[in-house]
Amino acid sequence: MTMPYSIQIINLLASLLLLIAFAMLSQRRILSLINLFAWQG
Repeated sequence: MTMPYSIQIINLLASLLLLIAFAMLSQRRILSLINLFAWQG
């Protein structure tokens, strides 16, 4: 089962975009948590 290179590249780019979006979301959450702890302490 071999896929054309174009489809493989598109899949790779899509997964990279998903990873980057997930990282940005988690980073924002971590930053808000840090701010919360900083305000408390």
